[in-house]
Amino acid sequence: MSLSAPVFSGCRRVPASFPDWPGALGGLSIERILAAARIEFVSAAEWSWIEGRSVPRRRMPTTTIGFHYAGAGRLRLAGREHRITSPSLQIVPAGVWHDVRHEPGQPLASIGLHFQAPLPGGGELIETLGFPITLPIDPDGVDAPLVESMRTLARLDAHRPVGWRMLASAEVVRVLMHLVLEHGQSFRPVAAMHSLPARLAPALALIERELPAGPVRIGDLAAVAGVSTVHLRTLFHRATGTSPHRYVQARRIALACQLLREDDAPVAVIAERVGLPQPRVFHRLFKASTGTTPGRWRGEM
Repeated sequence: MSLSAPVFSGCRRVPASFPDWPGALGGLSIERILAAARIEFVSAAEWSWIEGRSVPRRRMPTTTIGFHYAGAGRLRLAGREHRITSPSLQIVPAGVWHDVRHEPGQPLASIGLHFQAPLPGGGELIETLGFPITLPIDPDGVDAPLVESMRTLARLDAHRPVGWRMLASAEVVRVLMHLVLEHGQSFRPVAAMHSLPARLAPALALIERELPAGPVRIGDLAAVAGVSTVHLRTLFHRATGTSPHRYVQARRIALACQLLREDDAPVAVIAERVGLPQPRVFHRLFKASTGTTPGRWRGEM
């Protein structure tokens, strides 16, 4: 291997002896956002679409990255259409309504990755950093490591060897960092990460602990945060953009999606484990959040 300059000059490393990262996002705030994100793998699968197959209108509690390596189609995201060409990525943030269809005679071949990447003060990594919705890639060149990671994720989820989930989480981080470092010029960061109000942290921790137990009372959240219920609502809206009640509901559905994927227990049992023991209530909230039923979500994932 030849280098344009020595790696070391005497006892000093020479950074210029390595190529720079062409699209890397810079800045300390970006580094903090990446470090703070809780990145959790949910699922990955490889699909060979048949003629007429489509993804119906839905929204997921997970972020979706689709790697399409054959075929062509359309992604409709939040009311706007985006053309799918091959090879390319389509990146759909969590919670956004979308549907996908292939062009007649050009069924897609793809790998779909689902993961969660929430930020502790509210918001989500993909939207905060402004990941592109569609991104042409070069599978045989600079993006070969990305393609290898996507195939590894599908293989891990299909066979589930020892330690597969730990390996999958590492591969998701590898995918995201490849995009940041090699395609950062396509990103459009929309805002800096909200700083987490110190008083809200105990309330968020209580929510995570109490989700399986049932109702999470706003009075209890206010008590552990040391504020009034009125001020707690203000803190939640400022940090997460929603109310405590809706935040708790979203966390229940996100946990349900994870359990539906990881556990073969009946849907009713999963509902109880996320604190929604009434089946009708669970199904209504799940469909309102994702656009599909728990059973169909489990089957499609």
